[in-house]
Amino acid sequence: MAMNMMKIAGGREVLTVAAMRSVCCVAMLAAVQALVPTPLVSRQAAVSGRRGDIQMAGAAALERKTKVLNEVRSKMDGASLMFCVRSEGIRVNEINALRQTLPDGVEFKCVKNTLVNLAAKEYENFNADNIDTLLHYSNYWFFVQEEKMRESVELWNDWIKKGKKASARS
Repeated sequence: MAMNMMKIAGGREVLTVAAMRSVCCVAMLAAVQALVPTPLVSRQAAVSGRRGDIQMAGAAALERKTKVLNEVRSKMDGASLMFCVRSEGIRVNEINALRQTLPDGVEFKCVKNTLVNLAAKEYENFNADNIDTLLHYSNYWFFVQEEKMRESVELWNDWIKKGKKASARS
C-alpha cells in the first residue's frame, strides 16, 4: 500500500487528507496557469519579426502624407483664398457634381486637418490665429485664385441653397 493511500472498510484504498491537499494544490496550479495567457512565440521573436513591417508601413504612410502635403502647398501657392466646408451630410455624387461646376482655377480637395495645419504654417496669409477652430471636423478645402474668389463663394452659397444643405456650413 502506498504511503498516501489508506485502506477503508470493504478493502478499498483512498487518498489520505494530506494527499488530497496535494492533489488539490496541483489542480489549482494547473487552473491558474490555464488562465494566464502565454504567447505562441517568444516575445523577443514577435517584436523583432514585426519591427520591419511596422517601419515599412510607416515609411509608406509617411511618403503618401508627404506627397499630399506637397500637393496642398502647391495649391496654396496659387491661391489667394482658402476656405473649408464640413463634409458631413454631403454624398459623393453631390461632391462630384459640385466639382464639375467649379470655375477653372478653383481646386477642391478633402485633406487631413493635420496636413492643412502643417502647410498653413508656412504661408502667412493662411496661418490665422484661429485656424485650429476649423481643424476639428472632416472638411473639404477650397483653394481659390484671386480673380475667382467672389464667383467661388457665390457658387458654394447657391449650391447650399439649391440643395438645402443646412448641415453644411462654410
